[in-house]
Amino acid sequence: MHHLKIAFLAFHDPVKPVNGSGVRIHNLIKLLASAHEVTVLVRSDNDRSYTYEGIKVVEISSKVDTTYPISISYLIRCYKELRKIGCDTIVAEEAINISHAFSLARLLKCRSIYDAHNVDSINYFNIARGKPHIWIFYYLMELLAAIAFDRISLVSDIDLNAYKKLFPLHRARLYVIPNGVDCERFVPKPTSAINTCLFFGSFLYAPNLEAFEQIQVLAAKLPTITFVIAGEGSERLQKEKKDKVDNLKILGKVADIVQTIQASNCVVVPLSQGSGTRLKILEAMACGKPVITTPKGAEGLDLKNGEEAIVCDLYSFNSNIMKLLQDDRMQESISKAARERAINEYDWKAIEAKLRAAFVP
Repeated sequence: MHHLKIAFLAFHDPVKPVNGSGVRIHNLIKLLASAHEVTVLVRSDNDRSYTYEGIKVVEISSKVDTTYPISISYLIRCYKELRKIGCDTIVAEEAINISHAFSLARLLKCRSIYDAHNVDSINYFNIARGKPHIWIFYYLMELLAAIAFDRISLVSDIDLNAYKKLFPLHRARLYVIPNGVDCERFVPKPTSAINTCLFFGSFLYAPNLEAFEQIQVLAAKLPTITFVIAGEGSERLQKEKKDKVDNLKILGKVADIVQTIQASNCVVVPLSQGSGTRLKILEAMACGKPVITTPKGAEGLDLKNGEEAIVCDLYSFNSNIMKLLQDDRMQESISKAARERAINEYDWKAIEAKLRAAFVP
């Protein structure tokens, strides 16, 4: 096996991740660092460097602007850092970093990889309506990756096929590296909760904000069920909470999402937009919590409906929540099957071989 010097260009904190993108980066770099030298260059409000579990992290102050595809000052800072330590592989985490990774790969004469958490050309076409410059930016970035990068990793076969259709003349080799979950951290634990449904994630992300509106509708129709909201940015939702919905609890950003999942009876994911795959579903499955979600929420995970999760449209969420919470045997059956699927297919350790196939020559 080649010993590589891999540099990740990241937009989210890889050490203390607060959303799905951060969790993915955190686990990918940990897996690679066991055999390779890994450096992470993070866009931040600060300028500092430190080492985390053998991984060098360099925070570089840089603003993100989707009007302009590249920041010269950020590019120069990255170039100087990588010239100093050496690099043979540049990884762009998310489309926002593609133009910089492309430029650095040419300047440093090294391989370029784009790790696509979503197919952003599709994602932002749907969630940025009325702002065509945002969609155009992401389309051009993904087109650049398709024709100029060496490899692209995507999170599911659905995303891979979507990428092929969008960019049929792609030069990059395409791989699937699924999202995963740490099944040693996310574990089942008995709860004393009664009729409690959890929805969690980053509420700085438009599809989760839209799903929160669906949660409010569900809470109003099911007054005997407690709906709990948790995650980055959720504290802002207090202002949007409808006054008469007393069974809706907003926790804000929690210290340990594992304990929050464990304290619920089930996890609901009423998404109607988005791309990629939902780490929140994998984390709930690993904790043995039955998940009720939409076809969009389950997209890319190939879940067995009624066995590993309940997949239904928004109109039947009410009845499926009530049916699940009133049937202990169904809860136990789904819990067991979901946990088993998470361990066998989506534990980060099970994904490691796919990661090495995509990243290592």
